[in-house]
Amino acid sequence: MNTPNLKRKKRFVNYLFINLTVSGLLMLTTIVNGAAQMQVETSSPNNNDKTESANKQLPKQQIKSAKISRIKYLGNFPSDRNNGWSEKLNGVANDANNWFFTQEKQLWKFPISHNLNKKVTQSQPRAGILKTGIPNALRGYNHYGDLDQYRGFLFIPVEGKGKIPRIAVFKASNLAYVDSYPLKWNGKAQQQSGWVAIHPRTGLLYTSNNIIDRNNNPIFIYKFNLEQLKRGKLQLQTHSKLYLKENNGNKLIIKKYLQGGVFSSNGNTLYIVNGKAKDFNSKDGGIWVFNTNNGKKIIKSGQNGSFKFEFHPGFSKYEEPEGITFWNLDDGRAPGIKGGQIHVILRDNDWTNTDELYLKHYRIYY
Repeated sequence: MNTPNLKRKKRFVNYLFINLTVSGLLMLTTIVNGAAQMQVETSSPNNNDKTESANKQLPKQQIKSAKISRIKYLGNFPSDRNNGWSEKLNGVANDANNWFFTQEKQLWKFPISHNLNKKVTQSQPRAGILKTGIPNALRGYNHYGDLDQYRGFLFIPVEGKGKIPRIAVFKASNLAYVDSYPLKWNGKAQQQSGWVAIHPRTGLLYTSNNIIDRNNNPIFIYKFNLEQLKRGKLQLQTHSKLYLKENNGNKLIIKKYLQGGVFSSNGNTLYIVNGKAKDFNSKDGGIWVFNTNNGKKIIKSGQNGSFKFEFHPGFSKYEEPEGITFWNLDDGRAPGIKGGQIHVILRDNDWTNTDELYLKHYRIYY
């Protein structure tokens, strides 16, 4: 037997065994650590995982960007209806389970199960229907505009002759008045405020005068402290301005009166409604859709076509666009409503009797 060769073979076998053992242990450690890490990530997801998980629970329309392929008109419900609270109806909002409407001097709450075509004239607490007027703290104010709901609070623009427009806040749960604050931009009072919209992600408050242009009438953006509001105190601070423009960047004007505004659920899209009951060309009014990030117009409604917002100002109907809300109702929970994501008030200002309501519904396609 060749002893040197045998020794060399033994050394090689030992070397091979040691390396294979070390490699195997390293691989096993990696597998174990990986499995442990997977367990940690499964039981304690990071913020990105939470966001993705939350997004999966949202309707498809609510997690898309501002890219809209088309908007389809679904019809009216109620349609040309005096339902007991349609007189001087101005605004609409929701909290995913309830409707909120503003008349000129009244604030209403209806559960989603309530048929909006049914005539109601008084509060019915057992049925979840609540109503309240303008509180004594707002004496001298006589006009509620289009409202918005945010984190359990209702934000309502209020106006009065000779008064600085204010934002009044009520609790969504019981319509109890919380507080209000005047709308001033760098010490100068806003002229009017017919609508308000709260950005769902940033919590910033958007409103405007009764006209929008690229000079002295942009959208005014305010900030407020939510924790302070929970303690019963509203204080608005100026934040920034948003100038709206055509898709090509050119100057854009939205003629008076500005009647309603709301954001999509993700805040990427801003919807604005304008128009008057008389002395107004209907082609200049309706629903405007904008990219929130750059202020550029995406699409506007017309008197006909898929994105139809037909209305007839002047004698004899005096129809007037009003408030708007964003609410995905494709789940069929709202009686009589075919679905859709945006819902807009058209008020028939009858000159002979009580106003009638058309609530228009639209589906968004991305």
